[in-house]
This record gives sequence, C-alpha cells and structure tokens, in this order.
Amino acid sequence: MLTPLVEIDVPVQFDAMNGKFNNVLKQMAPFGPENHKPVFEAKGVFVQNALGSFKDKHIRFLAGQQGNEAVFSAVAFDAMEHYEALASGVPFRIAFTLDENTFNGITSMQLRIKDIKFD
Repeated sequence: MLTPLVEIDVPVQFDAMNGKFNNVLKQMAPFGPENHKPVFEAKGVFVQNALGSFKDKHIRFLAGQQGNEAVFSAVAFDAMEHYEALASGVPFRIAFTLDENTFNGITSMQLRIKDIKFD
C-alpha cells in the first residue's frame, strides 16, 4: 500500500506561533484545493502531558518542543499506531497544520498533526 507524501511548507519553532502568527495565517484564507493550508514541521517535539485517545483511533495530547516554552494542544487522527511510542517520552518530528479550536467559549490554537516521525 502506498503512503501519501506529506509536503512541508516551512519548519517552525513553537515559540514563533503566537496570535500575530495566527492572524497572518488567517489572511491567507480561504483554504481549499487551489490554496492549501500551510503544513509546518516541528522537530524535538514531546508529549508534555495528558496523552489520551478517543474513538479508539485518534490521539490528543499537549505538545511541547525542546528549547521552547510554548505548549499546544495537539490532535492526531487515525494515529493509534503511534500511541506507545508517544507515551515512551522519546522526542519526535511532526508535520501539522495550525487550527483554531473553540471549546466552552474559549478559542485556542491547536496542532492538527498530519504525520509523526521518530528519529
């Protein structure tokens, strides 16, 4: 079975992803087939805490990055094959898009993980 290739647009440090960064991304919308959402790469990522799964196939956790103070909520759909490796505490790389998540009236940035690689 062929695995689709995830194309990275730009590497990024978590500390750079702030409200201003998100506002610039919003100016690039609307996203669709002719204007895809930028895909970012982050290295040295680790599970900060709260590794959990839902619907027996998706993973949600707080992601930190080595050398950065910023922490983000992250969700990886259809990624249960990575659960044990994520729980081991080994740093990893991710390809992701940045989404806004609104829950109980509070909006925050969330990483929507497209791929996870363990070096």
